[in-house]
Amino acid sequence: MVLIGEGISIMAGVPVFIIIFSIFVLGTIGLIWKKKVWKWYLIFPMFVLIAFFRMEWAEKKVLIVSDIQTHIEGKVNKVKEKEGYRQIYLYGASAGENEIIRLTGIILNDTGMKKELLPGDKISCDAVLKQYAPASNPGNFDARRYYASLNVDYYAWTDDIRIEEKSDNLWIQGIFLLKKKLLASFEQISVGEDAGIYSSILLGEKSLLDSDIKKLYQVNGMAHILAISGLHVSILGMGFYKLLRKCGIPFLPCFLISFVVILSYGIMTGNSVSTVRAIIMFLMGTLGDVLGRTYDILSGLGLSAVILILIFPQIIYNSGFWLSFLAVFGIVSVKPVFDSFFCRVDFKKKAFGKLLNAFQASLAVTVTTLPVILNSYFEVPVYSVFLNLLVIPLMTCLMVSVAAGGIAGIFCVPVGAFLIGAAHYILAFYEWICNVFMKLPFSIVILGKPSVWQIVIYYLLLALAVVCVHEKKSWKIPIASICAAVMILTVRIMPDFMVRVLDVGQGEGIHVSSAGVCMLVDGGSTSNHKVGEYCLIPYLKSQGIRHVDYIVMTHADEDHISGLLEIMENGQIKVNNLILPDVREKSKGYMKMEDAARNAGIDIHYIHSGMSFACGKITVKCLYPFEKQEYDSENDYSTVLLLSYDGLDLLLTGDIGDKGENEMLSKDLLKDVDILKAAHHGSRYSTDEEFLKIVQPEITLISCGANNSYGHPHEELLKRLMDVESEIYVTAQNGAVTVTKNRQVIQVDTFMNP
Repeated sequence: MVLIGEGISIMAGVPVFIIIFSIFVLGTIGLIWKKKVWKWYLIFPMFVLIAFFRMEWAEKKVLIVSDIQTHIEGKVNKVKEKEGYRQIYLYGASAGENEIIRLTGIILNDTGMKKELLPGDKISCDAVLKQYAPASNPGNFDARRYYASLNVDYYAWTDDIRIEEKSDNLWIQGIFLLKKKLLASFEQISVGEDAGIYSSILLGEKSLLDSDIKKLYQVNGMAHILAISGLHVSILGMGFYKLLRKCGIPFLPCFLISFVVILSYGIMTGNSVSTVRAIIMFLMGTLGDVLGRTYDILSGLGLSAVILILIFPQIIYNSGFWLSFLAVFGIVSVKPVFDSFFCRVDFKKKAFGKLLNAFQASLAVTVTTLPVILNSYFEVPVYSVFLNLLVIPLMTCLMVSVAAGGIAGIFCVPVGAFLIGAAHYILAFYEWICNVFMKLPFSIVILGKPSVWQIVIYYLLLALAVVCVHEKKSWKIPIASICAAVMILTVRIMPDFMVRVLDVGQGEGIHVSSAGVCMLVDGGSTSNHKVGEYCLIPYLKSQGIRHVDYIVMTHADEDHISGLLEIMENGQIKVNNLILPDVREKSKGYMKMEDAARNAGIDIHYIHSGMSFACGKITVKCLYPFEKQEYDSENDYSTVLLLSYDGLDLLLTGDIGDKGENEMLSKDLLKDVDILKAAHHGSRYSTDEEFLKIVQPEITLISCGANNSYGHPHEELLKRLMDVESEIYVTAQNGAVTVTKNRQVIQVDTFMNP
């Protein structure tokens, strides 16, 4: 009911909600009247009502003018250590000098880190308040939506935090004093990089975690081990509760002690979504023991979801929320589907009966969470189902060893080092087995981001499988439904013509696709850090692209090649061919591209005016540079490509300047085109009047960064384009700009501000 209310708020709005809600209430009253069911069924429409207006309120934020220094104050909710700074979460904070504005949440990125902070401390600072940026390309991280899901709308950077009032909560102080001592203990008793893993596994502290280890676990589908999740809470919480019960302590004291311990652990580790879910379900289960009532897992799951959604109304945009809840749902509801299949043979009498049961649970979790995994990460670690069979059984021993070693190390380092020895060898086994599985063929399969219709059909088919098993139907229909659902997620419809100018900040990156053939023209940035890792590779994966047929480097400036170098060196996306401009002298950047291609086993080709090749159904013709071109600057030899498809012409001009434009004009190489990618990010001295008189583009695409120091796109260029009545799209304002052609219709779509 809560999800229905939020869904109506997102997709329909108030007028439609009033109609749907009225029908829903009347239907509920009719059901109560006719069937004589309990009147408390009216609580369901009330949940819809509450959720709807909670979401409406959450999405109507007070917009504060960005880039203005303001006074910020509030109470610390939690602190996360990062590399070189720390994130301070302030909820119920306020901003402003004269007119005080109350905000839902702010994150202060503190680079000073001079003062120790605890939850409950009241702090203040003067800083520039900013909004998080939304995603501007398909597949890129949407910071605005992610932090909004945590009730955080603004952030600021500061190096001067002032403590206005220290918290006098002895309980909180004790929790974080213990955390501090455990972190110090891990540093003393650990070998190599183990301290960062121990801190992450037990305390949720990732600042010491080695990036290579983190990536290794992620690509193998084992990232849940490094984050505080329901698995950790279950192991520690239920382990502690059962230990108390074995000591003969009555139910009620066991419940109260466990409640305090597990709540303290949640606060210590930052209360992630999965942690809060697990804590609520743990408390419901133990409370059931106290009251002598049976515990229904799905009811506990539903209650924890309602609580989280009402506190964080936009948490439905958070993939961690869905993964946590769907994993539990999969074990409870989807696992019986696989039980019905494997129960045809009596495995229980065989030695591997328990192993098979664990496999079925792992498979159920994977199947249930698959659409969310693809929607967030665009790829599937194929062997994670089998890998978790080896990993999860050792988690209890690992957690006990880490906790015992860390606590003992506070008092006696040698004892702590001895107790944590088991954890060290378990982690060594984890790392070894991950590397083994990574070497297997098809260890990671890139499938891309599924469409909404695919996700809806997938879960409808999964629901059909669950219902059939519940109704004790044949195992064939449920298994066939799941297989059909998985097949639907793999469907990708590739266009015959698509050109997408990506928003890479101050730089350029263009994706050309036709009939399954993929070409990248440039890919670099001087304003976006690691544009390959954070922008280009996620984008390609989201499109289901496992390999790039052609990379074309127009010229070797950093803002055109930095991301391409990352792609070739990273190796996650296979590249078949690198096409370079045919020039007489090679710059350092040019030779970097050659070396990276050779190291990756990529074929290198050189192109000059008059040469052409096919990209699927698109003909790509090189207009510039001329063979063995001499140049004074990198821009002077910038490759110019004419793309032709079914009567449509699109001109890609790189960073060509007036010299190159005039040379092409003098040799009569240019013609009227439908679409122009403006040269040099829309600079003042490119794409001049004589050039535009010949080209006459109906549509012009400009790639540049927001608020760049060069003033791109320049006002004079924009005026020249308007004089020829060209429709202008700029990535800094529109995000990725996509051009497609369907029959005789040219369509331009923007990722932002459509």
